[in-house]
Amino acid sequence: MREYLIRLIHCFMLGYSVDFGVIYAIMATQSGENALDKRVGYLVCTLLLEKDHELCIMMINTLQKDLKSQNELDQCAALNAICYLRHPEIADNVFDLVIKAATEVPKQAVRKKAVAALYFLYEAYGLSEEHVMPTLRQALNDPDQSVVFTALAVWKNILQTRAIEFVDLLPQFYTIHRYILDTKVHKSFAYHGVLAPWAQLDCISIYESYARHEIGSDKDMFDIVMSCLKSVEKKVDAAFAIVLECTKLLGMIDPLSITAFSEEEEGIFDYLNPFLQSRNHNLRYLGLLGLSYLDSSLWKPDWLNGTLLGTIILEAADNDTIVQKALELLDRVMSLDTLKKISPSLLEALSRASNKSNLAYWFIGSLNNYHIDPDKWYIDTLMQVMKHAGEQLDEDFVAI
Repeated sequence: MREYLIRLIHCFMLGYSVDFGVIYAIMATQSGENALDKRVGYLVCTLLLEKDHELCIMMINTLQKDLKSQNELDQCAALNAICYLRHPEIADNVFDLVIKAATEVPKQAVRKKAVAALYFLYEAYGLSEEHVMPTLRQALNDPDQSVVFTALAVWKNILQTRAIEFVDLLPQFYTIHRYILDTKVHKSFAYHGVLAPWAQLDCISIYESYARHEIGSDKDMFDIVMSCLKSVEKKVDAAFAIVLECTKLLGMIDPLSITAFSEEEEGIFDYLNPFLQSRNHNLRYLGLLGLSYLDSSLWKPDWLNGTLLGTIILEAADNDTIVQKALELLDRVMSLDTLKKISPSLLEALSRASNKSNLAYWFIGSLNNYHIDPDKWYIDTLMQVMKHAGEQLDEDFVAI
């Protein structure tokens, strides 16, 4: 039966109607010879049983039986299925069993899936918070780290719109994050040298939710962000995501507060330089994106005077995405002196670029905005722009 169900999935992926096979999938969940048969049966059910499908009722007894089972594989299969099956009678009949699985089952794999299933039931059916929230709070104190990290992902979603209601949880999130930064989690959670990167990203997203409502101490957030940045220094992959999210959070803190906190530490934003100066376009764009999150009052001198951005545009002249992002950042610090300083780099970039129009339009617009009285430099620069990009500019624009 399992082999036929797998073929049924293949036919479903090809776009064929396979509703006739739903009943066999349900039978596999009820009478499968082993855990693998049950898992395949549940998988087919989650794919084919649409919201409020009448056959979902036939799954209720199976879900209850598997949730009460002593076999953790059966319990996990049922909890996974709950997150995809949508029928109001399912929620009424499995809610208590999911609560019990999240709090009383000794296997951590079951508890973390139960936390995810509980959140799904809460979101999908608008269940009462009376039992849901205490259980989700308890999950943050679970003795197993994997359950705690699952709870972090759940709370990240909840706090996006309800951070004001759970101010008391902020210190607990700090404690969990510090636990990771102090390398107290098991090494199996490490990814390319970064401990529990997904949990750290969830923590930072949670801080952002609180910061949007001006909840919590700026100093506490600044300190934990700087510790987080130091922990991922010279690391790769997931570390890049953490760097970007940390920068985004720093951009949400009052610039005056950051200036005051960083008096003892010089160059706190130097970590962006390797990205901005990288030859890899992806890393360079990450640096530009990080720079866009920061208030210009926090920028380093070579960022403010436009020289670095001009160099980036020159070196990435054929990458429209990077050029456009750099131009957006230049607009924040542009002045006549800056324009004169970077114009050689921009003209050279125009000569190298294959798509010259965006840069040319921006260049001409800046010349007109910041150079009120046309002089020799203005005319010479404008002629150079027309020389390099005139053929790609709109004829009506050139005529004007």
